[in-house]
Amino acid sequence: MAKRRRMTELEFAAVRHLLNISEESQNLAHAVLVEGKSLRAVANAAGCSFQFVDKNTKVVLTTFKRYQEARRVEESAGTQLPPGWECATLIAPVELIENFRRDIAEYAAASLNKNKST
Repeated sequence: MAKRRRMTELEFAAVRHLLNISEESQNLAHAVLVEGKSLRAVANAAGCSFQFVDKNTKVVLTTFKRYQEARRVEESAGTQLPPGWECATLIAPVELIENFRRDIAEYAAASLNKNKST
C-alpha cells in the first residue's frame, strides 16, 4: 500500500502562493494532502485522471519541501550551531519559554565543560 502524504491546512496555505499551478489544480491537491481523500476519489469527482491529481500533489509537495529548506537556511543564517543542534521556532506560554531558555543555557554550559575536559 502506498504511503499517504499529508499536510496541515497551515502548511498548505504557506505554499499556496508559491505554486505555479492553477487554482483548480491546487484545490485537487488540497483535497488529497489536507482533507485526506484518495487520489482516485478526487480524480473521479473532478472528472480528471488519477495521474493528473497525482502530478499536482507532487508539485505541491516539492514546493513545500523547497519552502522548508529555505526556512531552515533563513533560520540558521549567520548562526553557527554546535553539531547536533537545530534552530527551531517555539510557540508556548512565556513561563515555559523562560524555563526552556534556562534549560538550554545549562545544557550548553554543561556540553562546553564536558568538551573542555575531554
